[in-house]
Amino acid sequence: SISPAYHCDKCGCCSVATETTTKHCDRCNRCFNSKMIEEHDCVNNELESCLICMESLQRTIATTYVLPCNQKHVVHLNC
Repeated sequence: SISPAYHCDKCGCCSVATETTTKHCDRCNRCFNSKMIEEHDCVNNELESCLICMESLQRTIATTYVLPCNQKHVVHLNC
């Protein structure tokens, strides 16, 4: 099945989501699930590359995962 796609004009990224389920954080320059936006720790646009494959975390449709040890440790879920 095809999932809905949402394009954020602020960060220029597309994600598998809808506008109602996604919120943009201006400080991180990243979109988050609406339910998680209030809980996340801002990291000033430091979340640029997956720690495993080193590919962009912003220019991907893959789901990302924040490791519980540190809000700055983010990987693609499939990595």
